[in-house]
Amino acid sequence: MEFKLNDFHHNTPDQELLDDLKRVADKLGRNNLTYREYDEIGKYTSGTINRRFENWNNALQKAGLELTLNRNISDKELFENIEEVWIALGRQPTGREMRKPFSKYSERPYLSKFGTWRRALESFVEFH
Repeated sequence: MEFKLNDFHHNTPDQELLDDLKRVADKLGRNNLTYREYDEIGKYTSGTINRRFENWNNALQKAGLELTLNRNISDKELFENIEEVWIALGRQPTGREMRKPFSKYSERPYLSKFGTWRRALESFVEFH
């Protein structure tokens, strides 16, 4: 067995990431793209793109693609959901814990709206 590290794309230029988003959307014959679709056939990961451009929708917009909002969830709905999960767990939830049975929404809508899970939590605290 050969032990070889995967490529590390920390210094990949922004334009190269955006071009790959467009390439994947073109391959699918669409003008929009979900992060799951990108993860299946993209050269990089949606996490890399999300971090670089603060959130998925910013990256899509900069790439000239349409936003992929499945449902426009209000801040209030997201905050109420955090509150329910927080109470159910008895402590501050992590982004990875935002899933069923505790959460109605995954971490993704929070990342799309607030950029990071921490910013979502900070906004939630300000809301209360």
